[in-house]
Amino acid sequence: MCSMSDTSATRGRVSPSVVLAVVAIVSYLAVLTAVGFVFPVKYTQIAKSTHNLLVGVVIPVGTGALVLCGLATWWGWWRPALFEGRRFGPTWALISPALLVLAYLLNLSTTDFARLTVGFLLLAALGTLLVGFSEELLMRGLVLIGLRASLSEGWVWLITSGVFGLLHGINYFYGQPLAETAVQIAFAALLGSVFYATRMLTGTLLISMALHALNDFSAFLTVGTGSSGLIFTVVIEGVAEIIALIALRRIIAAKMADRREGLLSRTSTG
Repeated sequence: MCSMSDTSATRGRVSPSVVLAVVAIVSYLAVLTAVGFVFPVKYTQIAKSTHNLLVGVVIPVGTGALVLCGLATWWGWWRPALFEGRRFGPTWALISPALLVLAYLLNLSTTDFARLTVGFLLLAALGTLLVGFSEELLMRGLVLIGLRASLSEGWVWLITSGVFGLLHGINYFYGQPLAETAVQIAFAALLGSVFYATRMLTGTLLISMALHALNDFSAFLTVGTGSSGLIFTVVIEGVAEIIALIALRRIIAAKMADRREGLLSRTSTG
């Protein structure tokens, strides 16, 4: 399981570690839980009203985002969290995030915007931007950097995607049925693999943040208007996930080679 540390993340004020990765996760969950006690909203009702979006998404996730920004600044991890330095993996795998964009836009095409207020749309946009920013900064930013200090890239992908899925288990405690939560955890883990692959393929976390936000925005609007969306968009998302999983072997191999080169370079200059 253990491997060389990733030298791309050692320029911060605080050296990356698995412990700090855990600190980031616990800090974020603690904020969401604390705000959830103050503003209790059932998960199944979040996208049902403007008020619920405000107190169920914007306030808790916005507060969590501030905490994560504070950690990234304190630790000096902004650059390695947001940028890989170069791209890894085959260019053809970019079809995966492109298909996700297509699926989300098709879902949005079924939205009856006349049924939504301007306030709802603005808060949905703000809330999902915050979710995309904070959850990606957490899992494929701070946690990824922390794990790379001790683990091989294969484990970094597996843990960040798996924990990302498990984090959605918190929705069970906010009223989501157990069966739906279990399905959401599985789908989130698969989607996390696409977001990880997108970071590596593009060389930046910013694209994954945008994809994540667009995913949630289309989902919120679908729920907000009572639309079922387009069934075949699920198939498109599935194809996108399969493509990402196929490309992961080459992505991880390329990143591991880069990490070995970085270690050798540091050793030779040291």
